[in-house]
Amino acid sequence: MLASFDAEGQHQGDLDLTKLLPYPSATYTRAQLLPDGSLFVLDYLQGAVLYRRGASGQFHRLRLGEQAAEVAVPQVQDFAADDSGNMLIATYSESAPLVLLTYERDGYHSHSLEIKLPVGGSRLACRQSRGKYIVWSRDRPFVLVLQVH
Repeated sequence: MLASFDAEGQHQGDLDLTKLLPYPSATYTRAQLLPDGSLFVLDYLQGAVLYRRGASGQFHRLRLGEQAAEVAVPQVQDFAADDSGNMLIATYSESAPLVLLTYERDGYHSHSLEIKLPVGGSRLACRQSRGKYIVWSRDRPFVLVLQVH
């Protein structure tokens, strides 16, 4: 269940993710609702972000690359979306730990970011705030602030 509140703390409504989203066996770990009604949900089990643009009812699945069957962890570990629907994806990939997805009329376009992370700092988290992406390591004292132009 996802509850929304306004700036004064008044309850605005609820969304039941198990009824909205098409994958009953999913492990939904985080959701982000944009001002235009776009909804993004991280399905940790599949290593994917499910999203719907605006108030449309149709969800799409965004998954980065395919994994070998023996890989135990999903590719996507966290995400952050800005008000335009662009996303920063934190992955478990050492070669491309951060991927920026920009939204265009024909869908998402992927841009790998070359970022040097601290050794052993592979567990990443990210959020978006005031036009900037904040990335931090859950293993090491490391914080990165990115602004996209």
